[in-house]
Amino acid sequence: MVSLNEVDARFISSSTKPAPSLESISLSKDLTERFHSLAEFIAVCVPDGRNQSLALTDLESALMWANKAAFNDAPASGGE
Repeated sequence: MVSLNEVDARFISSSTKPAPSLESISLSKDLTERFHSLAEFIAVCVPDGRNQSLALTDLESALMWANKAAFNDAPASGGE
């Protein structure tokens, strides 16, 4: 059974969490730039079609999870 703490952790949002640290913001920007570069490479070098589309969709999902980790698994600004 999933605990209520686990439910809270899964559905945390920016409106209920303290402000992110500058390090988290910087990491998110770096992640976005790197993922964007790879997405451009895939768009240019991989033949158009379903597999290219899936690659880009999964890359988008990976960026979302990486950003979630950067913000939710890092200490809040002014952290303890």
